[in-house]
Amino acid sequence: MTQLAELRKQEGNQFFQDQLYEKAIQAYTSAIIHDNGNAVYYTNRALCRLKLYEYTKARQDCERAIELNPKAVKAWYFLGQALLEDDESIERAVVCLEKAHQLAIETKMISFVKSIDKTYLQARKKKWERAEQRRRERENSLLPFLKQLIVRERDSRLQSHVADTTSSAEELVSPRGRAPSTQSRDERIAQVERLFKDLDVLRKQQEERRFVPDCFLGKIHFEVMTDPVVTPAGITYDRSEILEHLDRIGGYDPVSHTPLDEADLVPNRALKEAIDEYLNGQGWAVDY
Repeated sequence: MTQLAELRKQEGNQFFQDQLYEKAIQAYTSAIIHDNGNAVYYTNRALCRLKLYEYTKARQDCERAIELNPKAVKAWYFLGQALLEDDESIERAVVCLEKAHQLAIETKMISFVKSIDKTYLQARKKKWERAEQRRRERENSLLPFLKQLIVRERDSRLQSHVADTTSSAEELVSPRGRAPSTQSRDERIAQVERLFKDLDVLRKQQEERRFVPDCFLGKIHFEVMTDPVVTPAGITYDRSEILEHLDRIGGYDPVSHTPLDEADLVPNRALKEAIDEYLNGQGWAVDY
């Protein structure tokens, strides 16, 4: 049974390379029928389903793969990608991608870390964009609401005034019983409108001055870091970029040129917390 399953998997791999994703899915499904306990078959099929935009089915495959192998890096990564397409699941997507990053480091899948981190940053950006959209919706509804409150207050005062005076026209216009004027209402509405306009101008000015602190950027790719680490020379890199350097070029610090090994890297937790907090309010920085 296992041999047949592996044969079907190899067929699926070839179909995938040829971009025949539906045929690849059929082959991986056949492999699962012969051996439903292999997480790789599910992650392979999940990737095909991602290519075909079948996000719900891809998520189901990834969840099954994780049940079979909780340390399956690709399962967590593909699950994060699938969840990212659902606005209601962005928070969970971020968590899954963080897990994928952690496992990729632990299992030495260095070539995979950079791709995971890019998707993770896009997830953070999408999370911020969704929060910004909600804020704008609340803000856009607030101005009409405040105007309505001002009008209601004026109408309520007018009704109270009428009830406390006689019904004669002479008394209603007398100095002692004058009805509330619409002027104060209009002035208050104008003040609120000016306030919102000033806030909008201030926000646009802030957007024009957008920048990312240099300390948040990796020293090699100059991108916002997701997992900052410090070398013995006191230089901070994003973990993915320094591991890529060590793997491809050699065991030395690219800035100080001193000997360096992966075991020498120390997490810069304070900087990571600062970056995370910054991205929560400045998600645009992902594309800086």
